[in-house]
Amino acid sequence: MTYILEIQHREIVHHPSGWFVEFQAIIDEVVQTSCATRFDPPQYGSAVCEGSIMLADDDPLPMTDAEFAELAEDVSTWTPLDPTDAEIMANTPGIPWHDGCY
Repeated sequence: MTYILEIQHREIVHHPSGWFVEFQAIIDEVVQTSCATRFDPPQYGSAVCEGSIMLADDDPLPMTDAEFAELAEDVSTWTPLDPTDAEIMANTPGIPWHDGCY
């Protein structure tokens, strides 16, 4: 299960295939921060990610924070964003960025 720490941005977008809600959120334990060792499993940390979900034709468009949060829980794939993006770094103080194992 994905644990959403914070939804930073949400947008309702119409694509040729239908209506989508696109999210940018801080997701817990989504990027590997240290490799497994002989004694310890790999460690994971939070990262800013993006994800989207398609709305059914008969679904009403979400209007409240609670409706958006409920939809965000149904996003199946969260993709970590590039940590070198200055705008992302400026909007997420305190979130450590890691490039995986060293």
